[in-house]
Amino acid sequence: MDRKRFEKMLSLGYCEKGDEKVGKYGNGFKSGSMRVGKDAMVFTQNGTTRSVGFLSQTFLEAINATEVLVPMCTWDMEWNIIGDQKQAEKGLNIMTNYSQWLTEEAIRAEFAAIPKTGTLIHIFSLSSLDDGTCEFQFLKNDIKLTERREADPLTPTISDAPYKYSLLAYCEVLYLVPRTQMYLQGQKVLTKLFTHTLCTTKSSLVKLKGYPHVTATFGFIPNPNMRAIDFGVYMYHRNRLIEPSTKVGMMIAGNSVGIGCFGCCEIPYLTPTHNKQGFMQNNLYIRVKRNLATAFNSYWRSCIPPGGITDFWKSVQVGVVDKQFHQCSKCRKWRPVENTFDRSAHADWECSENNIPGQSSCTDPELAELIHMGKGINKTPKRKRGEDDHVVIKEGKSLIGRDVSVSWSTPNGISVEAGVIINYQHETDEYQIRFKDRVVFGLSDTFTLLRQDTRDLSMDEEDSMEGLKEDKATPKRRGRPPKSASRASTPKKEEAPTPKRRGRPPKNPGTPKKGRKNGYEISGSEESDDEDEMSFHVQRQEALDQLFMQIKELQSITEKKRKVTDIDEFDSLKKAPRILRDMRASVDILLDK
Repeated sequence: MDRKRFEKMLSLGYCEKGDEKVGKYGNGFKSGSMRVGKDAMVFTQNGTTRSVGFLSQTFLEAINATEVLVPMCTWDMEWNIIGDQKQAEKGLNIMTNYSQWLTEEAIRAEFAAIPKTGTLIHIFSLSSLDDGTCEFQFLKNDIKLTERREADPLTPTISDAPYKYSLLAYCEVLYLVPRTQMYLQGQKVLTKLFTHTLCTTKSSLVKLKGYPHVTATFGFIPNPNMRAIDFGVYMYHRNRLIEPSTKVGMMIAGNSVGIGCFGCCEIPYLTPTHNKQGFMQNNLYIRVKRNLATAFNSYWRSCIPPGGITDFWKSVQVGVVDKQFHQCSKCRKWRPVENTFDRSAHADWECSENNIPGQSSCTDPELAELIHMGKGINKTPKRKRGEDDHVVIKEGKSLIGRDVSVSWSTPNGISVEAGVIINYQHETDEYQIRFKDRVVFGLSDTFTLLRQDTRDLSMDEEDSMEGLKEDKATPKRRGRPPKSASRASTPKKEEAPTPKRRGRPPKNPGTPKKGRKNGYEISGSEESDDEDEMSFHVQRQEALDQLFMQIKELQSITEKKRKVTDIDEFDSLKKAPRILRDMRASVDILLDK
């Protein structure tokens, strides 16, 4: 870099890349280097100039600086200082006092490691744990975070996903289609096409109205040791990994569903956070995750046999992927190779060594479908609802209200949580299960029934709203229904007016009690006449009780205004005010004012 570009690189908050550039925010040199260590020295030359810059927290803390100061110095190829002589000498003096280079000659000697053009970065004063131990382990071909200690519980362990503690594993999947050659501890990093490290891969279009379609590819990892450690969807943005191991759909249940399954997609219209460690949590992000959940659920059901995940793993060959690719070290194009090809033994491999016709020369184009080459997910075609469908729906809805238990996998082991089935979706054959603080979807093999009877579900919106629509369609007379013709023709005795009562109908004092039904006393002569009347009052009272419970629950949701993290809770929260108004209107119709 020349002096002008070098100053822009070391300036905080500056970015000259437009929205059309890949990796708009770069790889985060300033924020990333200061996370690794307190000081960083940068050497760069472009063939005509040489520059050095010092980004140091040690220096800023020593002088109690209120703003960031970055000492710099630039020479020509003959070691003549370019620019302000006084400022350059002052910068060199700071570097020799607060860095490991004690003289100007030692600083100049570092440029010998740069052949003609390039940039060299030294990071030192590395971060340490509370006990003083260095946070990093420097291995032969990798740099790893130190394993967790009680003093620092946030440090990942070997049981976590590899990209969380291994720089090598993170660099391997950092780019969707890697083009950059990276070296770690002096050894070349064998980057990979993530989707071609899986087996049984299938692709699906993720459609979102108003946005371009996105292709998501799902597959299973053939390494049995990694199945329970890491799984989920790897979400990329402009070729760079933003959010790995995102749990969607039935993966959220935490049981065997989703174990060992990975997804991969590039979503250009989502907005990454500034540190590129996730996407902005907005409504668009929630809609994308919902569509990814639908695609994953379809993929899982199309792959897993009736015998379950155990039978599926028996059919998977360990270490065998659908199609293997390797990168040419000369042209950096990706070529398909034989599945028996050992990538680790061919770090400096070239296209001319390939045996596949049409892919054995650097002039040959790459395959058009380089990322997503799996077959499409076969979705179940829509059928006209027949007798079999009615049977399935009837059996599925018969479980609504049943108490169930679900096993969750946690860092401390397996935990069991009780819930209740509140809905059934015939199209996806999924049950909606409500727990104390969230609602999830799952198949019938994700839960265990606890009891035979069903409970009264006050939160079953569909059934309650259908009942309300029927009430509105056929308005009923308030108070008691009209009497039958036989009773209407009988002359009535004049009686003193009595206050009107809600709920149970008034007793007939002149008739002996013959029996009791649903809490109401009936007489023998009026039993057939009052049966419809009592049934009406019982239904009305039950409807009122159900409506009051729903209103109370919905009011608690709207008043708490809690932070919603689950998609289903988010949808129910948006519907709450509308449902609340409909319920209150229905109560006004049913109540006898």
